[in-house]
Order: sequence, then structure tokens, then C-alpha cells
Amino acid sequence: MINHISIRDFAIIKNTDVDFYSGLNIITGETGSGKSIVVTAISLALGSRADSSFVRFGTDKAIIELSGEIDGEEVIISREINSNGKNLCKLNGRLVTLSELQLTCQKLADIHGQYDNQSLLNTENHLTLVDTYGFEKINELKSTYTNEYQSYIEKKAKLNKLLSLSSENARKLDFYKFEISEIKAAKLVPGEDTELEERLDMLKNSEKITSDASHAYDLIDGEHGAYSTLGSALSYIESLSEYSGKLSELLESCNDAYYRLEEAVSVLRDTVDEMTFDPSELDEAIERLELIKSLKKKNEIDRVTIKGKVTAVCPKKGCWVTLENTQNVEVFVKMKDYAFFLPQNIAGKTILLDAKVTKQETSVKELRHYAEDAGKSKEEIAKITKPKVEIRVLANGIKVID
Repeated sequence: MINHISIRDFAIIKNTDVDFYSGLNIITGETGSGKSIVVTAISLALGSRADSSFVRFGTDKAIIELSGEIDGEEVIISREINSNGKNLCKLNGRLVTLSELQLTCQKLADIHGQYDNQSLLNTENHLTLVDTYGFEKINELKSTYTNEYQSYIEKKAKLNKLLSLSSENARKLDFYKFEISEIKAAKLVPGEDTELEERLDMLKNSEKITSDASHAYDLIDGEHGAYSTLGSALSYIESLSEYSGKLSELLESCNDAYYRLEEAVSVLRDTVDEMTFDPSELDEAIERLELIKSLKKKNEIDRVTIKGKVTAVCPKKGCWVTLENTQNVEVFVKMKDYAFFLPQNIAGKTILLDAKVTKQETSVKELRHYAEDAGKSKEEIAKITKPKVEIRVLANGIKVID
């Protein structure tokens, strides 16, 4: 309850004091006499925001002091509003923040405007007003209804998500079927892209290859070439070989060199014969290679999160791992730009990684390199004679979770 308010230099009021008593208190006066200003001053004392416009013209500050009772204890509130915009709030002589003042004054008084009753005309408030009436009787039922309705909203959202997902999956399925038909129509052959790149490189440099191969052929198999010269020398070395073990070894070495030169002559002759430049073949090779690269790109997934169990780790640096896969396709993981490595004892643990995924063919050379890193024997490495289709993963980051 408010007992008294003192107002100094506030708006048009220079100095006034108002006492309040229990029961109904009525403030009367003509228009402009300051009735609303008294209510505004009470509102500010209770914690409303103020600015320098409330300070009476020609003065430095406005002061409002209000006294009342909360739970039987006297409360004295003081608000000081300065013309420079600064405000001071005091509660029982102690400086407090505006939010502290508002919290305390919630038990002191409520202010209602003359048009508050018009909220009854707002249809958005009708349901709240009805629920408030007989609250104790309908509260339990209302709570049950609210919970059930919330559950309905959540289930509806899940259903919509599933329907949307189903539609998206159907779209993806059609797209993947189209891509598969493209791949089948291309009639790809394992290792074809590597062969095409080599052939393309030769076609682009056909003039130099033909010239250099012809010169090399003449130098080896010409009138006074190395091949015929070594053949002549062999007849002399053969007659000498029976006199010395070293000469016998020399004969063996020269025979080996002779047969190697013979093989080189055959390769150079075939290279010159086959190296006929055909612009249409060059265009076909470029077009075919572009098609293969395009189909490879469609097998890439830019960003995925993968969870898997590590089956093997690079024993040298930990720069690659392989993951367990339910489809019997080996998942090979490399670290992007070798920016980080994994400990060798990670085998058997489950990891979570952020990565780019491709399904590609790994060359024999690269497979042998990884086999060597893994400590395979020479016999095991020699058995690697064919390229291998793998799921390749380029990891941006890895987290061990188990």
C-alpha cells in the first residue's frame, strides 16, 4: 500500500505532497491541473523508465519520494531524474538498479489505465479469460489437453518430415537410375582412363616422338649402328671366351646387351610405324576422357560424416587407415593435404570423420605403394597386378569415439 508521495520539480509540478489512506482515494481537478502527472510520478517511483524531459523547465533535477508498506514493513523509495539524463534509484536509502526497484515494487502497487477494460474486446484474450474463470476446476483438464496437443504437433511434424523424406528419396532414386544408365551406356573398361591419358600424351607429342624414335633407331640399327657393331664384336669375344673366365662372363654380358638392343630396335620400329597422327583420333580421345572424368565426378560426395571401425593403419606415419564395411568394399581413408596423422594403435577403434567420398579405381602402382607401407612381403606385393575399385575417403577431421 502507498502512504505518501512527494513530488519536486517534476513536469509542471514545482512542489506537492499527497497522502493516501486505506480504502478509496480520489484525486480531482480541472483539465491540465496535474492529475495524470501525479499518476505518472507514482509510476516512475514504482520503476518505470524516465528521461530528462520530466525535469521541470529551468531546474536541474526532479525528485520523487514515495513511502508505503510491503508485508507490514515500511518502504521508502526515491527517484532522482537529472536534466543531463542521469537517474538515481534508492530503496530505503540504498542505491539500487531499476530492475531491483521494479521487482520490489511488484508487491507495493498496480497501476491500471482508464482504457484497460478494452482488452476485453480483443479476441486474442478471450480464451485466456475463459480459462482463468474456474481455473482450479479446469486446470488439470487444460494441462492434459495442452500436453496432448503438443504431442500431436510433434507427431505431425515428424510425419511431414517423413513424407518429405520419402518424396526426396524417390527423387534421388530416379536421379541415381539415370546416372547408372549413363554409366552403363558409356561401356567403361577398367584402366581405360590411364591408357587414354597416355595415348593422348603421345598424340599431342607425335611429331617429337616420331623424330626422336627414328633418330634412335638409326643410331642403333643403322649401317654403323650399335646393334650391328655389337654383333660384329660378339664374334671376336666368343673366340676369346675359352681362354678366360672373365672373358666368358664378358661374352654373357654382351649377349644379354645384344638381345636387349634387338628388343629396343623392335620397340622403336613399332613406335615409328604406329605413330601416325590422326586429328580425329585426338578429338575422340579427348572426348572420351572428358566423359570418363564427368562420370567420375558424379560418383563424388562433397561432405559426409562417416562412422566406422578401423581395420588397418599406415605403420610408418599413420597417414591412412582402412575401415570395416558391410558391403565388402574396402573403405580407404587418407588425411587431406597430410595435415594430420593418426596413432598406429588406433586399429580396432571406432572413429567419426568429416570427409569427401569418391568411388574410384586405384592403380597397381599406388596399391603396391600402400602394400609396401603396410609391411607386405615382396611376394605379396608382386601379386598385385590389377587395379582395384575402392571407396576413397579424403578426411578433413577425425574423432576417436570408442
